[in-house]
Amino acid sequence: AINRPGGNYTPSQGANAGTPSGRAPANTPMGADWARGRAKEMIARGIDAVKVTSDNLTAEEVKAITDEAHKANLKVIGHVTDVNRYVENGFDGVVHSWGMAASLMTPENKKKWGEEGTISYPFAFIDSTKIDPMIKLMIDHKAGYMPLIINDLGGLTPRAKYYADEVTNLFKDPE
Repeated sequence: AINRPGGNYTPSQGANAGTPSGRAPANTPMGADWARGRAKEMIARGIDAVKVTSDNLTAEEVKAITDEAHKANLKVIGHVTDVNRYVENGFDGVVHSWGMAASLMTPENKKKWGEEGTISYPFAFIDSTKIDPMIKLMIDHKAGYMPLIINDLGGLTPRAKYYADEVTNLFKDPE
């Protein structure tokens, strides 16, 4: 996975094994050269696809990653909360429904969602006027959407409370 050092996901999730710990200041660009280098490093390992797990990459960084992956005939997927920026810069697919929901929120609703302290049902905060433009963006860029069943349907299982608590705790204390 490609993740800005100190990004918003942690090595404990498994996706970022080997990512240095510690937080980078918000919106601190590492640069397109850094992103291109990370992509080349991952590609040289013989990966099947590139997964981006950092939500705070610049458009230039995303473009550098996707350009390198596409040169190697690899797809780029990830979980982010600004689907527009990532898809517009070459993402092939978006993972997790909460990221899509966050991209469909107004800034005010995104703040309310964050204040609620849980992502159990982020769809309650979406702005329905953003749905059709998002669908058009995804179709125009031939980008896929891969919701995960545990995020979408976890509340329907006997372990619903456990799953909700796990997700909530992840976002309360990402370290």
